[in-house]
Formats: sequence, C-alpha cells, structure tokens
Amino acid sequence: MLNTQFSPWPSFTQEEADAVSQVLLSNKVNYWTGTECREFEKEFAAWAGTDYAVALANGTLALDVALQAMGIGEGIVCQMTKRFTLSMTR
Repeated sequence: MLNTQFSPWPSFTQEEADAVSQVLLSNKVNYWTGTECREFEKEFAAWAGTDYAVALANGTLALDVALQAMGIGEGIVCQMTKRFTLSMTR
C-alpha cells in the first residue's frame, strides 16, 4: 500500500486548456474543417527532419499504419511483444 498520494494526472496548463478551448469554440474540430492538425503535422515533420508526418488518434492506429507501410499482413510471421500482439492482431 502506498503511503503517498498520486500526483494529479493528467495535468494541463492554462495555456494548453486555452488552446483546446479555442479550437472547440471555433467549431472547426476535425481534419477537414480545421487547420490545427495539418499545422501540427507540418511542424512535426520539420522537427523530425522528414517531408511528411501523419497525426493519428492513438498508438494502436500508429502500429497498424506501420505494419501496413512495411507490407506486413496476414500470413507474414514477425516477432513482437505480447502487448503489441494483443493490441494489433485481428
């Protein structure tokens, strides 16, 4: 049993909350009507030193895209961790 309190998580700054609020109140919250995601992808690609970046909703989708990009599909054997296998196998 822990004798200390957990630190608050998640924890957001006022600046982060304001940024989210600004997007929500714009009513342009998806990829097709808004600009935040595309701008983030461009900035991230520049930071990573690559031409392209794709923002995804979660890590499971990222793993799926990575497997598809490498041509790894049904019937191809590759080694992966149990956690990865549970998240990604169909």
